[in-house]
Amino acid sequence: MKEIKIGNQIWMPENLNVDCFNNGDPIPEAKTKEEWEEAGRNKKPLFMYHDWTSSRGKMYNWFAVNDPRGLALEGWKVPSEADWEELINFVGGSEHAGKKLKSSSFEWEEIGGEDEFGMCIRPGGFMGSWGLAPFRWYIHFWTSTGGEGIEDDYAFSFVFDGCSDESRKSFSHKSSGNYLRLIKHK
Repeated sequence: MKEIKIGNQIWMPENLNVDCFNNGDPIPEAKTKEEWEEAGRNKKPLFMYHDWTSSRGKMYNWFAVNDPRGLALEGWKVPSEADWEELINFVGGSEHAGKKLKSSSFEWEEIGGEDEFGMCIRPGGFMGSWGLAPFRWYIHFWTSTGGEGIEDDYAFSFVFDGCSDESRKSFSHKSSGNYLRLIKHK
């Protein structure tokens, strides 16, 4: 497993790409938008590929990320909102995090990054309630931090896009499809 040290944290420099929980149970794969929507309505764990066939890495709904059977590899965990904020602050704050963490790949629609720390964040789109977001414009990453109270149906995510040097914290509906990076337990 590849890993990179950024500040006091050790991150996985690629998107998680597992199809089983830690106990060996398979994570169901959505092959259609309808399958994805049904799993979201029923709060069932699921993964999918952005274009239904890509091996870029899997997008997971929050029910898979937060499932008690666990997705994280041994010694790793799903990063919390605070873990992502620590990373963003270490690299210079949200105004510069995109530039410093995104890949310099031509795949970004307009503005790539410098990949200064080896995080190699590449675009991958996401699955929203309306369907798939454009592949080259965005990538959303889950955190382990869910919303509370009125925000119960949402969890925190971090977004990088192809039209700015920023990264921003966001709320994603738990039925959304986002990518996942892992961080090592301290």
